Amino acid sequence: MSLTLVRKDAKGLYVRAGGYVARPGPVSGYSHAYDMSDGGLVEGNRVKARHWAQTPLTKIFLADGRVLHWHHND
Repeated sequence: MSLTLVRKDAKGLYVRAGGYVARPGPVSGYSHAYDMSDGGLVEGNRVKARHWAQTPLTKIFLADGRVLHWHHND
């Protein structure tokens, strides 16, 4: 898994992973169980990220061991 650049546009932060664009924010059915926050990331950070198969989510692995779950952009 390679490092992915955290980017920012008019809609806010996002990453590209597994062919998907993912952003922070709650998703019904998932946000009660997973950290879907921005995790303190800012534009220009590099993170490990990968699409979570069979879900509308991308997992983002932070250096401190936390895992964020961002939703795919429609």
